[in-house]
Amino acid sequence: PEFQERERDAVLVYMGNGSVGPRRLERVPTEAFPDASLQVLVVGAGREKTVGNVSFARHVDFSKVLPKARVFVNHSGQNSIMDGIAYCVPQIMYPGRVFERAYNARSVETAGAGIDLSDRGFNADSLRAALSTVESSERFQESARALKAELASLGGAGTIVQGISDAPR
Repeated sequence: PEFQERERDAVLVYMGNGSVGPRRLERVPTEAFPDASLQVLVVGAGREKTVGNVSFARHVDFSKVLPKARVFVNHSGQNSIMDGIAYCVPQIMYPGRVFERAYNARSVETAGAGIDLSDRGFNADSLRAALSTVESSERFQESARALKAELASLGGAGTIVQGISDAPR
């Protein structure tokens, strides 16, 4: 499916493996976001197709899609969380029963850069409500920007490599 690149007008959904089954991954975003003016891209689908305003793709280059996303719905895996932060995109997260993912989702929510759906579940009502909350306040985007700046100030991989090099042997 073709994904139209416009100014932060899309919802990107990526649930990885194990959080949500394939039928639910197809049904829930379609029910949650029926508004034709909202573009939705679901990545990781079994087959590529378009249903109304929702496009399903097996793979995409996240570096091309995230700059256009107004929100990133994800499974709160480490890579997804970091990608969302890197592009200053507020996140709606459903970690399922994976401890690391649940910790990540709580941390992003605590930082004010997203909403953790652990208690509400991955369903159309919780997604609609979370999107409405994110869109009603600039604080989510501002918190995502602040989190990116804070992480960038830590020095990244160079600092880690230097720390390992300086460690006593």
